[in-house]
Amino acid sequence: MRKIFSEIWSKYDEAALLSDNEREIILQEILAELENVSEDKRNDEYFYLKGFINYDKEPSDIPQAKYYLQKALEINPAESYARLYFGHCLYDLGEYKEADYNFLLVNKDGFSDNVRDLLQMKVEEMLVCCHIKLTGLDEQSSLEAKKLINKYLKSDYLHDYLFNLSKVLKEFDINLQDLAIKDLSFRQATRADLLEIVRMLADDFLGAQRERYENPLPESYTRAFEEIQIDKNNELIVAEKDGAIVGSLQITFTPSISFQGGKRATVESVRVDEKYRGQGIGRELMLFAINRAREEKCVSMQLTTNADRADAHRFYENLGFKGTHLGMKLKLT
Repeated sequence: MRKIFSEIWSKYDEAALLSDNEREIILQEILAELENVSEDKRNDEYFYLKGFINYDKEPSDIPQAKYYLQKALEINPAESYARLYFGHCLYDLGEYKEADYNFLLVNKDGFSDNVRDLLQMKVEEMLVCCHIKLTGLDEQSSLEAKKLINKYLKSDYLHDYLFNLSKVLKEFDINLQDLAIKDLSFRQATRADLLEIVRMLADDFLGAQRERYENPLPESYTRAFEEIQIDKNNELIVAEKDGAIVGSLQITFTPSISFQGGKRATVESVRVDEKYRGQGIGRELMLFAINRAREEKCVSMQLTTNADRADAHRFYENLGFKGTHLGMKLKLT
């Protein structure tokens, strides 16, 4: 049976190279071929194929596609592709709440490595689209859209794979690029930036306990800044947008005997101004730091993040960091 479905998939792949009219003829032939499969051999792959072809053909038969994809999921609820296209059917039929639920259920680990990143983007896009359809373009859904666009801004697939979001935003007379980060730059901090940097460091539940944000700042901050400034292996970086400091971090480059004398980069004190969070600035700031580490020929980049910062853990994991080591600290004062 697997051989039969494999041959059908090959036929579908070959049809992609044909003209639109020829392709539609092949898709109709595939549907007719599937009708000849005996009932005792109609497994989840059979129903997924029928649903997918009905969704993909021109014009799409969304109700039929939904029916067959639902049948596939009844047999195998973990079928990731069926779940993804079932969510699309629900969305196209205006069943946004149910679509949102199904996109959340998509198991991205169920996709092959060569398509996982693209389908991750697609799932994230459809969740944002569902939220906009359910709530309108309110503050939260607008932030979600900005975050998604800026996350994939430099991707070759931005417009091809975010076309649903593009379509939804056009209902509000907004283009994808309208929500993209503009005029964001990075530079080494000056002493004049120090007050803003400390303000951002103090502006969260942990920072408020350990920083002293007051004007003038305690002398200890100035002394530390001066030490960083003269140390060629330390950089205090700020992100600037429209003349305002919107983020900062510190990078330390450490020469090491380990890893055959390989240099390491350590990132600390990553902050984005609360007013600008959720727009992808933190991601751009970290990508700048990663590029600096590469420029310095570092073999790895490392960081520590407080065990209570669950959102930060996900943020760093999405950038490719992995929790491969157990970090420990000893307070000396």
